[in-house]
Amino acid sequence: MIANFLPHIRDRMNRFLRRDGGSIAMTYALAGASLMALSLAGIDLTRISMARNNLQAALDSGTLAASGSHSMDQEVVAGIGKKFVAAALSADTIMLDPKSSFILSSTTLVGEATAEVQPIILGLLTDHNIKITVHAEAVRGQQQVVELALVLDTTGSMSGAKITTLKVAAADMVTSLFNASDTGTVKIAIIPFAQHVNLGIASRNETWADVPADKHIYHQVLTAQSCMTNQCDTIQVACQVAEYGAGTCNGTTPVYGTCTSYNDGTPVNYTCQTGTKPTTYACQVQTGSHPGTCNQQVNCKSVQMPTCPAPIDTSWWEESHFYGCYGSPAYPDNVRDSDSQRKYPGLMNVSCSAPAIALTTNSATVITAIKALTATGETYIPAGLAWGFNMLSTAQPMTAALAYDTDGPNIHPRKIMVLMTDGANTKQMNHGAGKRGIHDVSAIPAKEADTYTRELCSNIKDKNIEVYTVAFAITGNPDAKTLVQSCATDAAHFFDAADQTALLSAFSQIGKSIQNLRLSH
Repeated sequence: MIANFLPHIRDRMNRFLRRDGGSIAMTYALAGASLMALSLAGIDLTRISMARNNLQAALDSGTLAASGSHSMDQEVVAGIGKKFVAAALSADTIMLDPKSSFILSSTTLVGEATAEVQPIILGLLTDHNIKITVHAEAVRGQQQVVELALVLDTTGSMSGAKITTLKVAAADMVTSLFNASDTGTVKIAIIPFAQHVNLGIASRNETWADVPADKHIYHQVLTAQSCMTNQCDTIQVACQVAEYGAGTCNGTTPVYGTCTSYNDGTPVNYTCQTGTKPTTYACQVQTGSHPGTCNQQVNCKSVQMPTCPAPIDTSWWEESHFYGCYGSPAYPDNVRDSDSQRKYPGLMNVSCSAPAIALTTNSATVITAIKALTATGETYIPAGLAWGFNMLSTAQPMTAALAYDTDGPNIHPRKIMVLMTDGANTKQMNHGAGKRGIHDVSAIPAKEADTYTRELCSNIKDKNIEVYTVAFAITGNPDAKTLVQSCATDAAHFFDAADQTALLSAFSQIGKSIQNLRLSH
């Protein structure tokens, strides 16, 4: 910009030097002042350069965020971009009147931002602010690596049509992502969860796993029986023999009504016995007695049996087996990904969801894992979130992910998590001695589990992981829906899917918005 002012300065200096009056000292003094002003103009150049860099970074952030939105509405997308630009420049004290605009097409989003900088030194030569303009363009495509963790609720309340729809929605989404990508640019992990997460039986040998050895021990116990028995003589004695006839007796009959049970926190009505009522029925009653004879045992004594009976076999097997299910480490390791030394407790004689799979570029592996989903167990959302976090982190226990983008904007690579759940937490961690981090404490509301959910979501987003959340058919529990919504990156990343059709639509929209973004300036 200083090049625009050099002719102006030279002109003033030439006119000054052509004057005849004044001393030579004054001439050099004034000339030196002009040269000093020219030197000090570097301050303005530095301020302008800083402002341009900050404006470019803010526009890049806004363009990426807006282009990542699933919306194709020009005003909605522009609003997202302007919001991010304004937030990025909120603490800037150099720029005046920053503005941004965005133009959306089917494949690109072009952003432009302008601002003014008030010069300090150059302001002595002109009364105009310096205008700066920057551009950014985001191309929707799959040229960069996307690491996606699908954290899917497979609890008992997802049984029937709900789990079937989830399989279709998830399979369609990952198929479209793999088909749209270049080879190796999309990596997907599947994390089915209920109150625990299944990492497979073979995981017991990993350095992060703390799993006791299986037990299959036979305990032989034979209990000897006595060889002695009682022997008595039988004689006839006089007695009164009871007489019976038809009569009525008093009793009760059951009363049936409607009861409510809970399947993973979801109320289910069924027919049950709610009480009894008095009733009478025909029966035989004693009407009297008459003299007669009865048998009586006398002269009883203990004698040796001819053959002793065989011992009673009370032998038993001691069984303890690991089926791939894990509990959680102690707080705060259960909500963070920073401790590479933490151990995950393997749970014995506990079965849980279908096995999770780590990040992979093999589409067949991902589709097979989705088809294997089954609905069982109750809800502990922190288990799913923690393992989704682990899948996207390079630290133990999982190491298939690339390192986080050191520049912060989540571009190289782009890390994404999708959380889908159909209800509130209904289980909490058992902190009792010997419980090994198992999540078997029933609670509605599960306040500690909700707290861990919020902390995990916050820590995940602090790593610039983009989080989509889907509340699937959550009715009558606004707190549960709010918890799921608050976990999302922003309002545009939250989907309230009221039914199966809405779930299919939500996953379709998420799939379309998960397009790897490439900036071209």
